[in-house]
Amino acid sequence: MTGSQPNRAEIDRLIVELGLGIRDPSGQDLEAIRLQVRNAGFDPHTMYPADRRVAGLQRANAQIIRLGDQIPTAELHYLRHVVRQQEWPARTTQAQYERSLRNLAGRLRVGILVSMVPPFDWHVAIVGRTGMLRGRLGFDWLVVEYRVNTGYWTTGYQPVRGLRFANARRRRRWLRLPT
Repeated sequence: MTGSQPNRAEIDRLIVELGLGIRDPSGQDLEAIRLQVRNAGFDPHTMYPADRRVAGLQRANAQIIRLGDQIPTAELHYLRHVVRQQEWPARTTQAQYERSLRNLAGRLRVGILVSMVPPFDWHVAIVGRTGMLRGRLGFDWLVVEYRVNTGYWTTGYQPVRGLRFANARRRRRWLRLPT
């Protein structure tokens, strides 16, 4: 990237170019992508129906979730990965969960995977070791995913199969391997 602070559209275009292998990334490109992902967050305006993974759980307001209840994206992923699947340590709050994903994207030594995720479009996965963020049923790696066509995170989780999650991706390209 050249010039001053690139905007979202420029970085998203860069992600696609890198995913297609049009060019190799510079250190500055990788930094811009990490910052883009770090600042994205979950879409605050999108709601999804509660599925079987969150039905029956209790929300912060003490409401019990019923199948089909509309849940904000960030809360839905928190309930799935932190509460139900216990990937994060016990008593991790939603704010701590989201902060852990931001912190992951902000780390210098993370893996960066650009891939095509059907039927959606281009994604960037930032991948790092879980360390202290590994819960009772957690795993070795932590992933936060960013979807180019929305400009928001799609998920944050600890993949059961480790780095093999990337094998299901079309047109995948590691811009930087995780260590």
